[in-house]
Amino acid sequence: MSEFAGHLCWDKVEAGNVISTEAVSPSRAVFFATHAPLRISRRASDNVDQEYGGEVVGEEDVRRDFLGRTMANGVLLMPVVGGSGSGKSHLVRWVKECTESTPQRHVIYLEKARTSLKSIVDALLAEVEGSQFDQLRSDVLRMGAEITLAGLKQRLLNYLQEALTEAEARSGPERLLVGPGKLELILLDPVLREHMLQEGRLIPRLAEHLWADRGAGNPERQLSFTEDDLPLNLLNIDDAAVATKRLCTLIQTRPDLQKAALDLLNRHLDVAVMNATNMGVGRLQNAMIDIRKEFARRRQEIVLLIEDFALIQGIQRDLLESIIEVGVRDGSEVLAPIRTLLAITPGPYRDLVDTVTTRIKATTPYAYYLEQQFDGGPDAIADAASFVGRYLNAARVGVQGLEGRADPTNAVPNRCDDCRFREQCHAGFGVSREGHGLYPFNEKALERLIRSRARLDSSGNLLFNPRSVVGEVVRNVLVEHADAIRSGAFPEPRFREEYPAGANGKRMLAAVREELTELDPTDADRRITFVEFWGGAPDRPVNLHPSLHDAFRIRRLEDLETTDQTSPRRKQQDKRPDPDRTQDPAPRPDEKMPASLVKFMNDIERWANGGAELSQGTARELRSVISQAVVRRAQWLDPLAPEPSSELMKKVWPNRSTIVSIEGAVGEALNVSNAAIRFTRSDRNAVFFQGILKARAGIIEGNVAHIRRLNEIAETNRKRLQDAICAAREANENHLATAVRVALFGAALAGRALPGMSLTGLLNASLDPGHGWVRHDQDIRTTAWRNAWDQHRRGRPQLVAGIREAIGVAQGRGAVTMLDTARILPYLHDAADSWAWDVQEDDVPEWAKTAAKGLADWNLLLEEQAAALHELLQGIRALLPKGARGRETVESVKAALESAVKVGIKVPDDLRSVREMNERALNCEWSVVHRLEQDLDRLNQTSVDDQTRQRKLVVAAATDRSEHLQFSMDFLSDSHTWLSASLEEARMRESNSGEGALRELDRLLERWATAAGVDMP
Repeated sequence: MSEFAGHLCWDKVEAGNVISTEAVSPSRAVFFATHAPLRISRRASDNVDQEYGGEVVGEEDVRRDFLGRTMANGVLLMPVVGGSGSGKSHLVRWVKECTESTPQRHVIYLEKARTSLKSIVDALLAEVEGSQFDQLRSDVLRMGAEITLAGLKQRLLNYLQEALTEAEARSGPERLLVGPGKLELILLDPVLREHMLQEGRLIPRLAEHLWADRGAGNPERQLSFTEDDLPLNLLNIDDAAVATKRLCTLIQTRPDLQKAALDLLNRHLDVAVMNATNMGVGRLQNAMIDIRKEFARRRQEIVLLIEDFALIQGIQRDLLESIIEVGVRDGSEVLAPIRTLLAITPGPYRDLVDTVTTRIKATTPYAYYLEQQFDGGPDAIADAASFVGRYLNAARVGVQGLEGRADPTNAVPNRCDDCRFREQCHAGFGVSREGHGLYPFNEKALERLIRSRARLDSSGNLLFNPRSVVGEVVRNVLVEHADAIRSGAFPEPRFREEYPAGANGKRMLAAVREELTELDPTDADRRITFVEFWGGAPDRPVNLHPSLHDAFRIRRLEDLETTDQTSPRRKQQDKRPDPDRTQDPAPRPDEKMPASLVKFMNDIERWANGGAELSQGTARELRSVISQAVVRRAQWLDPLAPEPSSELMKKVWPNRSTIVSIEGAVGEALNVSNAAIRFTRSDRNAVFFQGILKARAGIIEGNVAHIRRLNEIAETNRKRLQDAICAAREANENHLATAVRVALFGAALAGRALPGMSLTGLLNASLDPGHGWVRHDQDIRTTAWRNAWDQHRRGRPQLVAGIREAIGVAQGRGAVTMLDTARILPYLHDAADSWAWDVQEDDVPEWAKTAAKGLADWNLLLEEQAAALHELLQGIRALLPKGARGRETVESVKAALESAVKVGIKVPDDLRSVREMNERALNCEWSVVHRLEQDLDRLNQTSVDDQTRQRKLVVAAATDRSEHLQFSMDFLSDSHTWLSASLEEARMRESNSGEGALRELDRLLERWATAAGVDMP
């Protein structure tokens, strides 16, 4: 390993002391050592909204103009305008360091870091004596001794309320808010007052600002009321007074009143500050006028340097009035001339122009504008390198080495000149225009780092903030990452997290990152960061300059070319997008991708870099490709089942994140932990996504591996899809077993399936929808049995259709043409073995519930029906005992009927119906009585086991006994009724007359009674 590895040419503690983000913090020597020329333009003083243009000048031009310009009436107010971090405070500091007090000039310097009221008053009153000055100093000091910070907050509200009470309206809306009982009520109501005193609100921040100097890192912004400070939307507003609530409601509903309220509050804030801090309104103005009188007596002019006017809270009005007060009256110099260099941000400057525009124009016709120091132009990165190089060199020299060179004319030595690694280091990392080595950066790394902190102007140009470059880039790397550089762990993972590419940075393609991971799996993350930052995010894996590898202890890969400043090229070209990734990626010309595919590629690249969500359209396209691959791979043969309909497929396998989850995609469901297929945000997945979309568009070359992975995903998940379809159909094994049992028992209700039938017969009965089924013994069925059958019959077509769909196969998505009956035979066999209803409610599929509803009391149905049949049999045997033949009994009844008619014995009135019943009885299957008797006898055998008895119970109860069983009972019962009456009449007439015909009838009736086994009267 090279000696250069892990070399630190700076001490991180010294670097932290030297490099400061605040213009006022460094010592004079450090300030000059790191000073770089500023971009300054001179424009009309009232041209506030012009962003660019004007005459370009340097710092010395500003200083000469400021100190040499002839003053009108003893007053010069020269604004230095610029945004936060643009360098306006740096320019004021530079003028201060180059401008000393002399017998003719007194310099007053108001630092932006010293914002407390005491610090400001001390600076303004320095070197002047007098009772009025002493009293002012004493009053300000007394504020700290007599008033607590909490008390100051309360006093600010109190005096602001007093100022509003006495305020004068300047506009129509203000008339509704000024005076007693108006806007000042908000500051008196305890509920609203509590809101305004909450941490982070204006009043607490203003009090802290006045109380103590501004801390490091505190925001530089003018403290004024905004809409958020108005207590209009409080949840506890109902606790406020009625008048206060009414006023808040009125202000809330009228934007013009909101603006008027803010104008009033901000306009009287200075008055509240003056009174709350014991200074009193106008005292500072009077003191400054007295100071000018004193220096007029000394014949000295005052040079007032204000680093940030917006931070001089509470005394701006008094100070401004005193520095624009004319000093020459009636030809005599009454007040000392005063030159004011005023650094101010555009917003407050615009307000300042509106207030004193005439006086500003009278003192100077223009203002100096600090342009953004790095504007994204062709020389921007070289300018940034020059800027950074000064700080790097100052950090290497250290504080002690700089302090002896506090004079701006005494140049700071370049530490690179005597460094033994100079040649090796500069060859790899590069140098600035001034010859300062850029290690541990190079220009490409600087560009990436600076862009991560950049913003865009209104024209879309990149604007770099010098303060961000110094503090968040240079200082952070030299101090916070020094140990990692020394140990060979740099760039560590947190480095990349600290500097995301965002919208402005050039990003490495996911395909390149993925290939680097394959080439260097043990140190992939560090190498990817290294190549992306220090290599400028090349379009293919490369080695960088050997010095960069040596310094960071990142080994060079043998199969890659080495490149640094030129565009890298792989030894083996492969087809990938070659984007200018500061904009959207674009395809290589030889790929000829359609615009829609290019958009998908761009979306995936931005997603892979972690800074953007994957767009909804791209995510939907990817989910469609992946989910459909699974659908195409699914096989509906194991188990055999029809291909699901498109409606069912959409329901079970929708194109949503619940099926294919993509981390960081727009519209991703909150809970996707159960998603079938999940993709995290990674380079590997990004390259895969791009590959399958290209392949679908017909670009197969280079994407075979991605197609293979897609097939593997499909194969892995097809069983999950099949199971999901099966579950949606409610056709899993438990569902099928239950459905078959329901179908079999339902067929038994209809008398179509009974124990003892062949398995084929039972299968056919179970799979019959039962449309034409009719029970011929309906009249002897119990009410419960009939209800159960009616319920089952309504749901049986859906039941059978569900079974057929679960075990069937079709041509495409047509009707089922073949059934996998082997799949349900075991379930049918189990059901036919036990004939018991041992079914769990959860195992009944939805499509079987109607058919199954009446079967829940299966055993009770069987027992009740068997009991009813036994009772019917007893009735029959009472009229037709065992051994008696039914046909012979019918012949006897017929003969008796005809004999009775012949001798005139009374017979039923409807003789024709009786004769028809007799004829029908001759054709009746009297064997049904014997078969029922046999079935019931077998059921009542005491030696059978429970399962055997259950089977015999089903046979006895469910067998269709035909209409003959009930008819036999009806025939016997009706015949017994009229024959009994006829026999009684025949005997009476025989005893009286002794006629032969009657005696013949009596013999026939006796024969019938004997055959029927009944007792005759």
